[in-house]
Amino acid sequence: MTAGQRCAARFCQSSQEEKDQVLKIVPAVADGPWVVKSVVGNKPAILGTKMPVNYIYQKGEDGKAMYFEADLDIVSSSAARGILSMVRSYTNVLTMDLGFVIQGNEKDELPEQMLCGTRLHGLDPLNAPALPFSQENFISNMKPAEHDSDDEN
Repeated sequence: MTAGQRCAARFCQSSQEEKDQVLKIVPAVADGPWVVKSVVGNKPAILGTKMPVNYIYQKGEDGKAMYFEADLDIVSSSAARGILSMVRSYTNVLTMDLGFVIQGNEKDELPEQMLCGTRLHGLDPLNAPALPFSQENFISNMKPAEHDSDDEN
């Protein structure tokens, strides 16, 4: 087993509190205004120490694939809200990479490896379509998007 595999296996078997201490985000603004690059930076941050994270694991069953999800409550963090308010007005001209790493705290978990990453490019949240709402997947603290009466035709 590689160091990255060992680190991921321990992460999956750990408690909520342990996960909160090792899941890191590594942001990088690949293309965008200087002001956004300076606010976002590229310094890794342990997510669970900055904001509440809800981890969801679903076993594969009934033909559905297994999945692991980490929901980040960014509105609970004043720092994240500040970054979001700055970035929001530039999203349509911004290319940002977000990497996620499980921090290796034991010698056999090093060197660290990227768990996953995503690139956000030219997002326009004001014109994004609403996601379909499913009661089955409803999370108690979320509300479905409200639709304009013109959209219902």
